[in-house]
Amino acid sequence: MTKHLNFHLQGIEILAFSFTEYNIAADVDSIRFDIEQEQKARQEKSLIINIVSIQLLNIKSSAKLAHLKIACGFEVPSFDKAVKQGKQGEAIIDHHLNASLNRISIATARGILFSQLKGTTLHHAIMPILALESNPTP
Repeated sequence: MTKHLNFHLQGIEILAFSFTEYNIAADVDSIRFDIEQEQKARQEKSLIINIVSIQLLNIKSSAKLAHLKIACGFEVPSFDKAVKQGKQGEAIIDHHLNASLNRISIATARGILFSQLKGTTLHHAIMPILALESNPTP
């Protein structure tokens, strides 16, 4: 597969958001961010959808403090070059394209989470930079 595939952001949607008021003003370091990503490919629309789910949990009590789930849709004009079908019928997305879409989706989710938590007790709980964001693929 190729390293340079064109794509553009087609849309962003908040699928879910929840927040539990919790007094952690002096204890932001006791928050754990659990992050999951899922990709879906829609060949008929030349679309790859990255779904990012972030949960903020209290490390000590495992209490769920907040949850955000977003979808970022990317139109990929050369979809047939970028996405192949695996033996089980699963979509196999070009590695370099997938890494780029993951970085963009995570950064987008971080910004939306920050915006959603503004003015709450979790306002200063900023999701850290992940290894996949700071180490772009060669």
